[in-house]
Amino acid sequence: MQLTRKEKRIRATCALAVAMSWCVAAGYSQAGIMNYGDFDDIPPGTVMYLGVQESSGTDPLPLYGSPTVTGNLIDFEPATFTASAEDGNSDQTDGQLNFTLMSTPGNFITDFTLSESGRYTLFGTGTASTAVAAALSVDIDIIEIDGVSVSPLDSGYSTSFTADLVSDAGLLQAWELEVFVDLNDFLVSNDIDFDFGVTKVEVVIDNQLIGISEDLSTAFIEKKDFSISTTTAVPEPGSIALLGLGSLYLLRRRR
Repeated sequence: MQLTRKEKRIRATCALAVAMSWCVAAGYSQAGIMNYGDFDDIPPGTVMYLGVQESSGTDPLPLYGSPTVTGNLIDFEPATFTASAEDGNSDQTDGQLNFTLMSTPGNFITDFTLSESGRYTLFGTGTASTAVAAALSVDIDIIEIDGVSVSPLDSGYSTSFTADLVSDAGLLQAWELEVFVDLNDFLVSNDIDFDFGVTKVEVVIDNQLIGISEDLSTAFIEKKDFSISTTTAVPEPGSIALLGLGSLYLLRRRR
């Protein structure tokens, strides 16, 4: 049976949760969608973040909050992205970000990095079954190379963090996660021909925070910062001219 991307993400999340002795029902309903729009009023040589929106299947929005864009960095400062459990209860918060990365004319996207950080608290009486976890996954669809549309080329990346009451007890302890997506390496590894690189890619990010507690114990985890930093590159001047001519030719053909 072929799984959809969302089903794969849910299965991966539940695998993490099962390893911690708990799993939320996977068929949760959509809690809402919040659109932040396009961030395309930027200097030449940087990247555009288009159609930025967040959604959740578990909690009211916003979780990430409205972003700010500085150069190639889009930054979120979550205020309500938490999972909290005590006295034998469990909690999961799921948040998703969707957007399109597009280079400005004359440059291309080589890679981007997702970074997030926050704090967790584990205290009380119990075992390693009192725990917290964070999971971060990203799916990409490359849809344009060298300024030319292509059939979607997809890939996925993920990482996670766990802490338990026995090994990691404490108040407001720091945690962080990072995922690096190398687009040029993806093209080379999959024998995909290109002159300069990716110029447009669709991105779907899925985030989970999980808290599991026992009697007389508390498990709390929160996300305080989330950002995506994109690296762009500019071809040599002669190559840019060729790229411009190619784009003009394609535009005339479409017309």
